[in-house]
Amino acid sequence: MDSNNKALGGYLELELSNNQAMPQEGGKLVNSGRAAFELALISSNYSKIHIPYFTCPAILEPLDRLQIPYEFYSLSDSLEPNHLSLSDGEALVYVNYFGLMGRTVAALASRGLSLIVDNCQALFESPIENIPTFYSPRKFVGVPDGGIAQNVAEKTGISLKTDTTSLDRCKHLLVRTEFDAEEGYSDFLTNEASLSKQPMKSMSNLSQKILRSISWDMVELKRFENFRYLHSKLGGINMLSEMIDLTPSACPLTYPLLHQEGESLRQGLLNKRIYIPKYWPGIESFPIRADSLESKLMTSVVALPIDQRYGEREMLYLIDAMDSICHQSF
Repeated sequence: MDSNNKALGGYLELELSNNQAMPQEGGKLVNSGRAAFELALISSNYSKIHIPYFTCPAILEPLDRLQIPYEFYSLSDSLEPNHLSLSDGEALVYVNYFGLMGRTVAALASRGLSLIVDNCQALFESPIENIPTFYSPRKFVGVPDGGIAQNVAEKTGISLKTDTTSLDRCKHLLVRTEFDAEEGYSDFLTNEASLSKQPMKSMSNLSQKILRSISWDMVELKRFENFRYLHSKLGGINMLSEMIDLTPSACPLTYPLLHQEGESLRQGLLNKRIYIPKYWPGIESFPIRADSLESKLMTSVVALPIDQRYGEREMLYLIDAMDSICHQSF
């Protein structure tokens, strides 16, 4: 803005440092993860997209809007695609599950596949050169909206308006600052619903300022330490232990505990006010076989919180809560 036309004085705004480099700083900043995926789609003329059964249903929105055909594929026990046969013009979307599948992403890229990487659960994972990749920062920090696309070609004729609706999506963040989680949950659900069917826009100034005011080194370190602590306690009972590969570049979203009693454990934790996300609401409508790995992941993965708000004391409290629910010592 021209300083000659900028307002001076008056009431004060929310003070944000706005001086920290965010992860994926050089990417294209848009208003949501699904918008970042849409930007990746329009950067090439894909004839069909192959997507996993085990994925967020929001991924279908840009595919439907752009009228791009898609086909589901299943996962192996190591969370790798079972389907790797692509025709000319087709691409495969692979989800970096829980932020732990960086080596699998690299292996798929090395095969020369036409690949699009969903790093919405892997904010700190660097994109592989020339591989379209999209991110969702709000999975990792308290921000109303926003997405980032990497390695997407500039298309002529595309001019994005800046999102000016982030103010309307801040209530749950402010309520959570003042009160406990329950008070703002309905506002959180309203915010989630408001992101559906949104046109692609540039990331709002507010979301950019919030993201550039966060101590990202602390975010990364806390998540890494909390994950490592839980894995030291739970790795022996975790049916996903063999595929957990905590590389130096990994910054996990959650600790994914796959346990045969996962559903009852999740409910027990809920009763103790320990809130566990379920991946993903809405995929019940996908044509998933009841005896498939995807069905097991959907029902029995307990995604334990490891985020930067917590340290060893909270992780120990979490382990103690699980001890009392399962009547065993972890």
